Amino acid sequence: MFKRIKIEFISLVFCFILCAELLLKQYRLEVGVSDARLTYNDLRIGAEYIALNILYLIWLRKAKLNDQQDSTIGSRVKFVQAIAPSSIFLLLAFISYPNTKTDIYTYLHSGLMILNGINPYIVPAGDFYSQVSPYFSWLQTSTYDPISQFLFVISALFTTINISLGIYIFKFLCLIFHVLNA
Repeated sequence: MFKRIKIEFISLVFCFILCAELLLKQYRLEVGVSDARLTYNDLRIGAEYIALNILYLIWLRKAKLNDQQDSTIGSRVKFVQAIAPSSIFLLLAFISYPNTKTDIYTYLHSGLMILNGINPYIVPAGDFYSQVSPYFSWLQTSTYDPISQFLFVISALFTTINISLGIYIFKFLCLIFHVLNA
């Protein structure tokens, strides 16, 4: 019991540190403060992601072993029982700001292109300017399938209100698909 609580506590501490660092990094990006230690910060954030993934796998493995010991043959695991070990990770991943890469901005930009009647499969992203253009450097045409483009458009609808809102709508859609896939 103590080891499980210890792993959960360490995992939560890592999650909160990572969320705080990502929010601080986004704040610096929005205010225009340049960080000379960018490479070091990115390496540290990458190491934190790796550590979180390892802790997450350990946590899920222990939860699976506990479920196997508690369950009888032929019983089905309920959805809530299956999602419970990962719920805190999903919540913290949802609230953290995804600013370590520019992919999310590329998704939103592609959705904005479609909303403006521009085909992202024909027109390179660099030929269209939107409010998310300063945040990414993708100059090629879109490589994503039509279903993904549909999700990008849904998120882009909210991006016209606020970029952060568009990002969190996209993260929410991904979270829904992730949970339903469990």
